[in-house]
Amino acid sequence: MEDVLEQKTEHSETNDVSEVNKVSEQTEHSEVVKEKKEKSYFSYYLFILINSIIGFIIALYFSRTLIDALANKNIIDLKSIKTIVSLIIAVSATMVFMLLTLVFKKVFRKLFFSEIFLYIYIGGLTTIINILSWNFCFTLINRIIVSEQIAWKVAEGIAFIIAIIFAFFADKIVVFKSYSFKPEKIFTEMGVFVGARLFTELVNVGLMILIIDYLKQEPLLGKIIASIVVIIINYLFSKFVVFKKKVNQNEKQDK
Repeated sequence: MEDVLEQKTEHSETNDVSEVNKVSEQTEHSEVVKEKKEKSYFSYYLFILINSIIGFIIALYFSRTLIDALANKNIIDLKSIKTIVSLIIAVSATMVFMLLTLVFKKVFRKLFFSEIFLYIYIGGLTTIINILSWNFCFTLINRIIVSEQIAWKVAEGIAFIIAIIFAFFADKIVVFKSYSFKPEKIFTEMGVFVGARLFTELVNVGLMILIIDYLKQEPLLGKIIASIVVIIINYLFSKFVVFKKKVNQNEKQDK
């Protein structure tokens, strides 16, 4: 009788321990899920903030360029107040974008969690930033350096640095949800990222030399065509080489 009681006591104790372990596992799991959600919310609103700032700059730039073009053709006479008009347009465009993110929050969040969409979107933003910074630097440098062939190459180097810094941090935080900012990890990630981009930058410069120097086309046209080709190569390279490795590492961590 005593043996039976001891067995029952041991069995109940075992059940109690297993239940405690299950509860602790569920608690840990819920805490992990909560932490992931908090990080995803942070990265989502950071994504909206970054896009609002970039959208403001792009709207400001294009509105100023459009006003200059229309003024030169004597269609409108707003050149004297183009800064004020451009600011009003840029602020309005930014406000509309932020309003849309609130109204269609579910749609934006679904898009935000689509890795392919985000990569293509960040790639598009990187291309726009590259083109705008290149055009700005080329215009500025061309006033100092008379040779157009030297000016566009210097502008290309500066634009490449600006674009790659933006692309790295945007891909790290927004696309791959990598929130580790330890120096050794950032240097490793940056090394692989820059290595891939240097390869495609060689392709970019080669295409620009072909289009601008040999085919004698407009520098901006050559830049746009080369950028389109490069973003496609970057996507394929990242999808099947760089990103594939990162997915495998994450899967190993999960296991």
